[in-house]
Formats: sequence, C-alpha cells, structure tokens
Amino acid sequence: MTTWLRQERRDKRARIIKPTRADPASVCNRSDKTFLSVLVLERLGDMMPIGVPLDAFKPDVREIYSDMGRFGIKHIDIRWRNILAAPATDQSIVCPYHGHKHQWRVVDFDLSRKSNHLHSGIETAANGWLQTILDGLEEGYIIEPWD
Repeated sequence: MTTWLRQERRDKRARIIKPTRADPASVCNRSDKTFLSVLVLERLGDMMPIGVPLDAFKPDVREIYSDMGRFGIKHIDIRWRNILAAPATDQSIVCPYHGHKHQWRVVDFDLSRKSNHLHSGIETAANGWLQTILDGLEEGYIIEPWD
C-alpha cells in the first residue's frame, strides 16, 4: 500500500495518510472528506487562439467565472489550457444570469474549492489572474500559473 506524507497547516505536524479502497477521500489526499466529484462529458472545441485580439471573447470568459462566483466556486487552476470552446450546437443552455449562450467552457476543477466568500470577492480574484492570461494570449505567449 502506498503511503503519502503531507504537512497539516493547522497543527504543523506530519501526518501519514494510507489510502484504502473503502475511503476514496484518502485516495484524493483530502482531509475534510466532504467533497463531491462530478464527471460531465461534453465534446468541446479548441483552446483560445494565441496572438490575435480577444476582445470578442474576454467578456464571455469573465461572465463564466462570474457565474461560478455566484455559487461560491473558486476555480484555482485558471490557465489557457482550461478554457475551451463550447460546442457549436443548439443544445447549449442559455445562461440565466447573462441571457445568452456562452461561447467557452471552463474545465479541470480538481483544485477548485467551495468558498463562503462573497460573489464579488471570488469574481475579483479570478478576473485579476484571468486578465493577465488573456493579455498574454493576445501578445502571443502563454502564462502558466505554476511556472
């Protein structure tokens, strides 16, 4: 059986976690054990273009992060690879908050967290990093948050 060693911020002691098949939370290396995993399958398109003006796309992507903020979802892994074009079908649902179908989808929620922060706080935090990424794409380069 594999054993992981990780630091707990609360008590600053090392804690050994031994994953078992009966306890999926320990396999995911989470301590709260109150999380929900959902797999949504949708055929998506390409990533955002690089080196071209993105003025037509920026508001739509910001609105998507705003929608997540309404539900208290912090999408920690904001990066170019995680913003994909929506399918070009009529099956997309009209956003109840913005009154139109979004052209983009955000994926990769493995680092995301549910937050009790206000919608405006989550939206402001996401938009700061998102603006940096989108500006970089227009200039022709990719900014990765972990580099």
